[in-house]
Amino acid sequence: MTDSYIITGAGKGSGRYFAKTVAELGKDVALISRTAADLESLKQELQCINANIHISTHLVDLADPLETKKAFDTIQNIHGQTIKAVVSFAGAWIKSKPLDSLEISDFMEALQSNFFCTFNTIKETIRISTAALDGLAIITIGGTSSVWMNPEAPVMSVAKGAISHYSRILAKQLLAKGVHVAHFIIDGPIFNERGLGLNPAFQENQFIKPESIAREIHHVINQSQDAWTFEWDIRPFTRDTKLI
Repeated sequence: MTDSYIITGAGKGSGRYFAKTVAELGKDVALISRTAADLESLKQELQCINANIHISTHLVDLADPLETKKAFDTIQNIHGQTIKAVVSFAGAWIKSKPLDSLEISDFMEALQSNFFCTFNTIKETIRISTAALDGLAIITIGGTSSVWMNPEAPVMSVAKGAISHYSRILAKQLLAKGVHVAHFIIDGPIFNERGLGLNPAFQENQFIKPESIAREIHHVINQSQDAWTFEWDIRPFTRDTKLI
């Protein structure tokens, strides 16, 4: 059995594209999404790319810890402890409100849709991999607001910032066990349907291409143990960034 990849948020966007690159590498994959139709169409697409890999699909609300645990029990039964990497794309953009209109429920929604999905995913991956942690890669995905507290997006800044900080804690705790934790900061719009819709006036060179994101993730996953990276931010050269 080959080393398996676990990909959350696999149904659409960058998660879906990354899954295709895993299939091209000939690796088994566990796909997680909240949308059954997306999972089924992606599975068929991956089978066309490589008919020899094992593909499991899991319809899960990752914000629910019990549902997540049950799904990962199934993943363990199918893929065993041969997990090479878990890549946590799952998340949702929550539109912010003016500061004086914010409620606790706004932050809870953002945390549930982003941080708790990542937290539950990592917790269960570690649980099912306990006897074979050495060599595991944990990749979390953030954005500009992971490190720059955007005054126009306080809810997402808190949610994405939580993922960034938790990833750093994990990296420190798991380093000695041979687990590589890395946090990606996607500093710019992505060249897909959603990104184009949100930025209709942008030129192509103002976007980050999904294939470029996938390539960088594979690079970090396969880094030599003597040269691991924790924080990896990527942006188009045209970006007027707040981060550098």
